Amino acid sequence: MSRAHREAAGQSQEDPACEARWHWTFVSQVERGLRNVNLLKLADRLRIDR
Repeated sequence: MSRAHREAAGQSQEDPACEARWHWTFVSQVERGLRNVNLLKLADRLRIDR
């Protein structure tokens, strides 16, 4: 998840947060490199087949 990709898609931080059932501040922390995201857990939250 990067800010550039999110903004290019016209999304706010709330959009991916809502879809993944996270708080928007967590998305902000991930974008700034303060938190890490396990991609498998992200795929599960977004209901993406692995």
